[in-house]
Amino acid sequence: MIILGCLCLNKYRSMKKTIRDLRQRRSGVIPRILSQDSPPPSPNVLNIPELPERTTESPLQRQQTKSSCRFPWKPPLQVPRFTKADLNLIQLIKAGREGVFYKGRIMRGTCRGHSLVTCKIGKEGITPKQMENEVSIMRKLAYHKNVMQLLDWNTAEEPYMLIMEFISYGTLRSFVQKHKDELSADPELQSQFTIVSYHIALAMEHLRSKMVVHCDLALRNILVSRFPWEVKVAEFGLARDLTRMRSRRSSRKKQHKERVPLRWYPPEYFRNNYYSFKGDVWAFGIVLWEMQSFGTLPYPVLNTSEQVVYNVCAGYKNTVPSTCRPEIEQIIQDCWSDPYTSRPSFTDIVKILENIVESDGALLPEHLYPPELRNLLHWYAAEFKDPMMMDPPAWFKSFVFCEALVQLPFFPVAAYAFLKGGCKWIRTPAIIYSAHVATTLLPILSHVLFYNFPLAPHPGPQTLNERLTLVSIYAPYLIIPVMILLTMLFSSTYNSTSPKGSASSKSKKQR
Repeated sequence: MIILGCLCLNKYRSMKKTIRDLRQRRSGVIPRILSQDSPPPSPNVLNIPELPERTTESPLQRQQTKSSCRFPWKPPLQVPRFTKADLNLIQLIKAGREGVFYKGRIMRGTCRGHSLVTCKIGKEGITPKQMENEVSIMRKLAYHKNVMQLLDWNTAEEPYMLIMEFISYGTLRSFVQKHKDELSADPELQSQFTIVSYHIALAMEHLRSKMVVHCDLALRNILVSRFPWEVKVAEFGLARDLTRMRSRRSSRKKQHKERVPLRWYPPEYFRNNYYSFKGDVWAFGIVLWEMQSFGTLPYPVLNTSEQVVYNVCAGYKNTVPSTCRPEIEQIIQDCWSDPYTSRPSFTDIVKILENIVESDGALLPEHLYPPELRNLLHWYAAEFKDPMMMDPPAWFKSFVFCEALVQLPFFPVAAYAFLKGGCKWIRTPAIIYSAHVATTLLPILSHVLFYNFPLAPHPGPQTLNERLTLVSIYAPYLIIPVMILLTMLFSSTYNSTSPKGSASSKSKKQR
């Protein structure tokens, strides 16, 4: 026993010495600030430069760890790179049960190149674990054009906050409520709502591919950057990552009913406490209904939570407004199917909405396009990874419409002039056309070479070989106009100021 006691005492002393050495090493890296009255350091002492003051640092230049750790074997605590003091809160976007969304400006420096941001500040009672769960889900979702992008976060000290990309117009619910009169007078309103629905469905299909259930899909959680082309799904406080679940039983919701938005939840949740991807499909139908009713609260005649639960389980549904187009009304009814197994998937919904958007944006009615031509377009977009053919940006669509409506009539006239030959009157129109097309191709080729294309829903070129392949397809549209331009400028046949042209004209006059 005496020997064992001696061994324990020796072990205790060695551990105590190790801890003391570690603390001395940690304190040794902190520079000593010399006062004016202190003597200068000796030449044998290593001079350590002073650290800059905290007030002159940008948030991203702060240290990542604290040195005041109680136990040296525990990992150091993370120092938040952003706090509320680093932000100038400009405008309130929305206030939810778990956090408040603001438009903000970073006071010093930037966050990944962003000076204007959207920040979510957690309310009192929100635990760091809840915020960390939201952070992990948003990081897993990575980049998607219709999902709110996370830039930075602070889960180390209160108030907990998330820093996200900047959004111009706030929530979709407040947008349609504020602009109800002008939207109602717009004859293209249903087409615009269809485009918004399509982009929301794309975001939810992306969540489904990542095995993430949103659990809080509502019009108030859709943020608008540019209506109707840029809308983003946000608010992942209730979202769940099913890859972390151990069994199918984990798909059952474990949150209290007072925390979840009951008016957006499906009947199987109230009956069996079960929520899956099909629950998000039900909520998507509610979102479409909210859009058509300009942000009206679902089940407006039901005042209490008990009435909502009872009527939803009994099969009561919202009445779709008469202004809703039939295709969207059918999607809404399909999303509200019961049992949940009969509801469509988000992949099916995306395909339906994609066909509607294509028919709305087509120059001719959909039935005039043969199925073989549509299949050829889908094959080309998938084979050569050209997403601009399936989901064109607004600037690219403007080029296409200009080409089809303004420049297309030029082709038969130009063909007649070139086949006949010697028609000098075609010179000026050909110069205008070729110069315009050549300058149009420059932004298209730059977009193909340098844009960071998403992988879904229509994958774009990612590698250099894929980008060069797509450039080779668009290159003839640049080379041919340049050749026409050079021919019109320097050919003696079309250039009336050339010596040969003037001599031939003089000989004609003499005859």
